[in-house]
Formats: sequence, C-alpha cells, structure tokens
Amino acid sequence: KTSIALLMALKFAQGKPLHGNLTMKSRVLYLCGENPEDVRLRFERMLQEEQISPADIGDSVCFTRRPFAIDSATQRQSFIDDVSAFGRFDVCVIDTGHAHSDAEEENDNRAMHDLGQCMRDLGSAIGNPCILALMHPVKDAPRDRLLPRGGSAFGGTIDGVLCVWHEDGVSELFAHSSKFRGRQFDPLRFTLKNVDHPTLKDNFGFPANTVIAVPEQAQSIVEQRMTEAAELFTLKQEVLEFVRRVIDEGSFVVKGQHPAARHIYSKTHREHTHYPKSLQGNQDMTRKRKLAVSAIESLEAEGLLVHEEQWVKGRKDQRSRDGLKLAYWIPNRRESDESDCPF
Repeated sequence: KTSIALLMALKFAQGKPLHGNLTMKSRVLYLCGENPEDVRLRFERMLQEEQISPADIGDSVCFTRRPFAIDSATQRQSFIDDVSAFGRFDVCVIDTGHAHSDAEEENDNRAMHDLGQCMRDLGSAIGNPCILALMHPVKDAPRDRLLPRGGSAFGGTIDGVLCVWHEDGVSELFAHSSKFRGRQFDPLRFTLKNVDHPTLKDNFGFPANTVIAVPEQAQSIVEQRMTEAAELFTLKQEVLEFVRRVIDEGSFVVKGQHPAARHIYSKTHREHTHYPKSLQGNQDMTRKRKLAVSAIESLEAEGLLVHEEQWVKGRKDQRSRDGLKLAYWIPNRRESDESDCPF
C-alpha cells in the first residue's frame, strides 16, 4: 500500500499521468504513521529512480515526522495549527488510519466510525483535500471482499474503497465493485522493485535496501490481455463440449444466481470428470470463476448457448425447496420436453 501511495503522491505532485490516467498537479500532505524514516527513504529512492531532483518537487509533497491521533480533538487541533503554516493541500495520504488513531481495536465499529468522521474534520481544516487513508483489510478476506476493518460503520463515512491485491509478483489496484462512488477504471498493475540506495549504507557498509512500486510496462499489459483472451477462447470450447457431453450422457439441473458459473465453480474442487480441466482444482478460483462467467456470457451473445428459467416444485424426499432452475440448451440439440433438463 505504501509503495503505491508514494508513487501516486509523486505523480500528483508532478501532474503527470498515473498508469495512463490523467492527474491534476497537486500539493500532497503525507502523514507517516508506522515508519516515517522508511517512507521518506522510499520516496527519495523513487525520485532517484525517476531521475527527478528533490528541488523539482519542492514543497509539493510534505511528510510528517511522527503520528498523531486524528480522533483526538486536542491532538488534531494541535496538528492543524502546526500545518497551517504550510498552506493548503490538495491531497492528504494517511499511512495508516490505525496508526493515527487512539482506538484500541480496529474492528470496533463505533471507534472506526468516529475515526472516519474525524478524518473529514481534519480535511476541512487544511483545504478540503482528497483524503487517501491506507487501512488494513479484514482478516483472510478474498479478493472480491476486500474491505477495511471497522465494518460498515467506517465504510459509511467514506466515498469509496480502493483495493490492492498482490499475487504472482504483481500488485493490482482496483476500485471495490460496490463500495466506490467515483468513476470506475481499469485495474492498475504494479510490480514491487527492490532497490539499493546509492549513498546510504547500513552498519555493515552495505547499501540500504528498500521497495518501490513500478507501473507494469504496457507490453506486459498487452501480453496479459492476449493470454486472458486465449484462455477465454479455450474455456468457451470446453464449456460447449461439456454441455454436449452432459446432453449425451445424462442430465441435471443448474442452480444458482448466474448462468452455469455458480454450478461449475462450486463443483470444481470435487474433480468431477464432466467438468473442464481448466476449472478443476482449487487454485486461483476467483479468476477462473470470473472467466467462466465471461465464457458463458460470450457464448450466449454469439447464440451458441441459450438458457431459460423454469419454476420447479421441491421434493420432500430430496429435501429440495421450490425455486427457479436454469435450463441450458445448445441450439438444434434440445431434447424433447418429456426428457429431463439437459443442462
């Protein structure tokens, strides 16, 4: 989170695009809460990597030396009095929210709600900047459920949630699917690069090492999209083959909120022989589930697969409830209405 936030601060200060997205030249106030010295070291090393002189940045990015409790009225006002001498700011990064709070428990809904309100009070006193608060996610949260600790109490005080997911050496920044009131954007991909400081040494004389975020190269993005397109094409063929096999060998009903995807996804860990090999196993299931959804939607858009909803009566002997079933058909292969639903 810190590496990407520092890169964002630099691009905002320069008014230069961030991963192809336009920015406005802004003054940034960076509140360092967990390791102020490391944060400034990372920013200094990032300037060297970008071949930018600190004089070119000037006071466009200002760092604090120590944390303070934003949710303490006394400490907040004292900070406001001190920072007022530096003028107004357009962006304020809080790294992290918990490090700038007196709350003993991050999951205390009331305390986190108060923290969110106090962040707004701080912003109104320093120029009404855009506030980017780095928060810890809920424990063991999957990619599609990344939310800051504090539950809906904290979420209700903010305008949106940006998520960072690190996997296979790449960190992806994206907007939460439902907790984001701004304009949606394509995920931004970064790699974390270990770099040595050219002049700063540790006690043993070795260069001080730190980590900075580097936007993934455009060529890598193109290659990734080509790979995803190839995977989608392959999966579409496997889904069609799967449906044909089910029609030929037997019949069952797909239940779920989305056509086929929920059923395919829920069964993959069982290594069922009917299911496409690319969907078997339990690794990277979130991505594969989304890919399955895309495959089904693409096949339907091309008219290669159709579905209809039917109301079915539950059976007590099978402990099933009344509800809708999704019946899938391949055009020109639909069996007679007397037979069971093919897919």
